[in-house]
Amino acid sequence: MKRYMVGALILLMGFALIAGCTDDGEEEEGDVWKITINESEYDLEEIFDEFQTTTVTGSNDVEYEGVSLKVLLEDAGVSDLSAHTYTLKASDDYSKDVTYLDIEAGILVEEGRMTVFPDLPGKYRIKDVVSIEPSDADTITVNGKLYTWMQPFDIFTSDIVMTDEENNTFEGILLSDLINATAVDDPWEFNFTIKAGDGFSVEVAWDDMLRGLLVNDDDHMTFFPHLTKKYRVKDIVEIEVVSK
Repeated sequence: MKRYMVGALILLMGFALIAGCTDDGEEEEGDVWKITINESEYDLEEIFDEFQTTTVTGSNDVEYEGVSLKVLLEDAGVSDLSAHTYTLKASDDYSKDVTYLDIEAGILVEEGRMTVFPDLPGKYRIKDVVSIEPSDADTITVNGKLYTWMQPFDIFTSDIVMTDEENNTFEGILLSDLINATAVDDPWEFNFTIKAGDGFSVEVAWDDMLRGLLVNDDDHMTFFPHLTKKYRVKDIVEIEVVSK
């Protein structure tokens, strides 16, 4: 008799263990994904029930349908989109900063709980988004086009390495690639003014831009291997196309 009682007890404990694992490992039915937008909490279901959807084509040439990020931020109380950059954060803490112009063009897609921007690469199709918040990330304006500082390094090949006469190493993207992306016709017909946040600036020619780098480091600087240190402009805020 004791043998049967022990067997029954072990069986019951097994069922209890299985049930416990199931409860801990699965999302309960009825749970709703939450997204914080400008410190206001939204249910994903609520977003797609209450807001009109629109369709955009991503940089991968795939069409996505979703709710305008601009509309969501305005609904959450952001009255002047152009006053901020915006930080998008996923549930695993992966994050990216975008400009207000990106926000105006971007959408939130229900499938994958994902952001999509027509002019930004796959790194900005952020899945399982948990927050979209105004921020003050550094920016750079190139021929009138606004980027957050890190966007050029996500968009263009950023592993070009150059060294100076002292064997210091600089890694970044070609300045000519950045200019070409802004659709300058006949760039060799122009000069380029590189401006720092403190007002310092230098002017270079197209041949210099073909050989120079926007450097991916904390100094936010340019490097031209054939020019003097005067042209290593730090804390860049703008690259302007000017007539010769």
